[in-house]
Amino acid sequence: MNQYIPFINQLLQSGNFKSSEIPTKHYQELLTEFERLKYQDIVMIPSLIKLCKGLPVKLIVDDTNNPKYGLENIVRTLKNLKTSGYHKGYKIVLFLCEIADHRIPIGFALWHKDSPSPNNLAMAGFSRLRNTFKFKPEVVLADGSYSVDKLEKQLTDYGWRFVFRWKKSRNLGGDKIIKQIPRGYGTFQGKLENGAKVKIFRRKKRFYISNRMLWNMEKIVRLYKALDN
Repeated sequence: MNQYIPFINQLLQSGNFKSSEIPTKHYQELLTEFERLKYQDIVMIPSLIKLCKGLPVKLIVDDTNNPKYGLENIVRTLKNLKTSGYHKGYKIVLFLCEIADHRIPIGFALWHKDSPSPNNLAMAGFSRLRNTFKFKPEVVLADGSYSVDKLEKQLTDYGWRFVFRWKKSRNLGGDKIIKQIPRGYGTFQGKLENGAKVKIFRRKKRFYISNRMLWNMEKIVRLYKALDN
């Protein structure tokens, strides 16, 4: 288990925590559950979920490329977006609750050569949070890699609000969204192929998608800043 401590401590520090600030019970459960990633694709930390449950939290879904940590038999080839090079490793999909200026890790999923895609792992994680833990966040935030129709439909069916980045090459309403909003600012409403109703926001070169038709640009940008921080 000691091999995971540096990663966990780094994750806590990125969320403005020190390991000493986490009660021993929660910290030990965090380490124990993370250790189980070697044997199952998704783990959740019940005590930390309980800590966040019922609060107006932002649920952030993110991922990180990781060194092998002794899992050489399941690593895959990953692309480094900064260098355009490739290396061996795996991704860890993070389920993080943001409260005020703190981020609390409530679950992890491991993407390796034999696992489902990160999007399917995220969907399975959402399902467990909702159905097993009766968890409902104020809003779900994720970058464009998680902006796929089936995931957005799942959250809409749950009644969960979301704000994701969107790719300008995506189609909505029969044409590419960059043609639907040709200038630097604007909005467009339409339905995904699976019938989910969404609203697209453009702010300069960035596009955002949400399932809340009454939200405005200022609110969308303010919410998404939590992911940028």
